[in-house]
Amino acid sequence: LEPKQSKFISVLYYSFLVHGSPVLIISKGSGIDLQDLISYTGGITEKSAIFYTSEIICGLEHLHALQIVHLDIKPANVLLTDTGHVMISDFDRSYDITREAKPPTSLDFTGTAYFMAPEIIQRKVITTKADVWSLGILMAVLVCGLKRLKPSTLNEITESSKRGTLAVKVFANFSGPLKSFFNACLQYHYRGRASVAALKRLRFYKSVDWNQVAAGGTRPPYKTSEIPKPASRMELKADPHDPSILAAAYGKDSPQVNGHFLCKKDGKNKWFLRTHPPSLFKLPVARKVLKKDNGCITDFHFINPRLSSNVHKA
Repeated sequence: LEPKQSKFISVLYYSFLVHGSPVLIISKGSGIDLQDLISYTGGITEKSAIFYTSEIICGLEHLHALQIVHLDIKPANVLLTDTGHVMISDFDRSYDITREAKPPTSLDFTGTAYFMAPEIIQRKVITTKADVWSLGILMAVLVCGLKRLKPSTLNEITESSKRGTLAVKVFANFSGPLKSFFNACLQYHYRGRASVAALKRLRFYKSVDWNQVAAGGTRPPYKTSEIPKPASRMELKADPHDPSILAAAYGKDSPQVNGHFLCKKDGKNKWFLRTHPPSLFKLPVARKVLKKDNGCITDFHFINPRLSSNVHKA
């Protein structure tokens, strides 16, 4: 909603409630993320990594200027657009430093263990430097692929994150500038860790024209059309104007999906969508959450001001 919105951050267009459940309408990606790219390539070159991380840095710089910490920077949360540029998404774990009058609670210290900064997993303090640590781990995953990194079990990951250690089998093969990048990002004490603004001045990004990057003017090293989607990811082809689909979308029951919408015939030999009724076990819990957060939920409807201004002009 800022006057100069970053090209590398997903935009919220609408939010509303359907039977008490919040619905968010955000920017559409290509269906491919950096995790898919890593799975496809097994790891990318330092030159390619410069492209992706420079756009992430521009996105984080915008967020951090607003005092927002993403807290879950990882390949799966960095989407690729149809044109191959990055789009940071999944802000459900983000933390707004300016709006929190009280110290963060244990629930605020969240993220994905493998990418969490030591001070986050130890529940000590939340600053924008947490995203810089996560970016350092993301870089290691980009250039190494997951198979060359240790540890592997959840306990090992948690303990490694608390200690601030990461074992990379091919670290000696990295260039000097990339090693300096890791040294800047992966400082155990957050006060000694670089800011995103400082990262832009590193030798690793010496060839980068940051104004061109911010404008989305650099050429992506990969086309999203060349990156295969995981077989486990379903792509439903359905008419969004189909009355039966709209009824299921706005009804209390959820449509049954298994690679495609499941259907069955009624007594009059007409086809209709199979649906799931609401969970009787989860409803009481949901009601408690809604009651507790009633102040937020009742005022959940939102239209992006840019959209509403365009409507008024029309």
